Amino acid sequence: MDLNTQVNGARNAGRTDAKFEIAKNMLQSQSLSVQDVAKFTGLPLDKVIELEKEVR
Repeated sequence: MDLNTQVNGARNAGRTDAKFEIAKNMLQSQSLSVQDVAKFTGLPLDKVIELEKEVR
């Protein structure tokens, strides 16, 4: 695996981690539905539902 591939993989992992943190914050606010959180973050609905169980 070349360096460029490794950098891109790390960058994508960081973006995904950030999306999960944002989704957690949105769910904790309890002002948005899981469907809205999934739509706004681009995360799959099933993952957002799992996060909801963790934070609520």
